[in-house]
Amino acid sequence: MISKATGSAFPSTPFWKTSCSRGKHLAIVRADGSLKSGDHTGSIHKVGALVQGQEACNGWTFWHTQNGPTKSPIDELRKEVRSRLQA
Repeated sequence: MISKATGSAFPSTPFWKTSCSRGKHLAIVRADGSLKSGDHTGSIHKVGALVQGQEACNGWTFWHTQNGPTKSPIDELRKEVRSRLQA
């Protein structure tokens, strides 16, 4: 998950795009950590549920990030950050 270019798990751009595993639903991660997808704005869980027309969603496993050819759930980023904070 670490970018070879920046040495960081996080993108160097001022905004970050995320999508579902199939790429059908796209969202922008805003500066405050919330997502925006079309007319929907809110937490990773709320926006994930809304774009699917569902009552609830585990946003950590629904939203994915692209790292080269590999797509991984954002939960992997969370795990990486947590492990670095504990080190």
